[in-house]
Amino acid sequence: MKMGPWHNSVLFPALDTARQIRRVPLIYQALPRRYVTEIIIDGFFIPATIADRLSSLYAQYVEWWRLPTTPERRWFPKHGVGLSLFEDFVHLVVIREHADWWVNILNEAAPLTYNRWDLGMNRAPA
Repeated sequence: MKMGPWHNSVLFPALDTARQIRRVPLIYQALPRRYVTEIIIDGFFIPATIADRLSSLYAQYVEWWRLPTTPERRWFPKHGVGLSLFEDFVHLVVIREHADWWVNILNEAAPLTYNRWDLGMNRAPA
């Protein structure tokens, strides 16, 4: 399986800018599959309140995806849907038609990223 570029600056311009300024995130890419898209971000540090909101949003999305009345349910991945904690390593599996929406959400969160190794402590800036 070919992985593609580690930094997709076309899809993630805000994450690319954040990486140039703060040196994080380390990897950001979207890998299209037949019916789904895998979104991978490594080194994604955002304030805990925003991370909790995004995690809750993704949990609701997965819950909707698994509903018996959802036609896209047949595309739900057998291997799981990734890590949705939105702290450090983020691996999302989304329906291919919804990938742009998730990419936009992650680009909107990009200005809030911080490099936790520059802070001297493992917490978000005040």
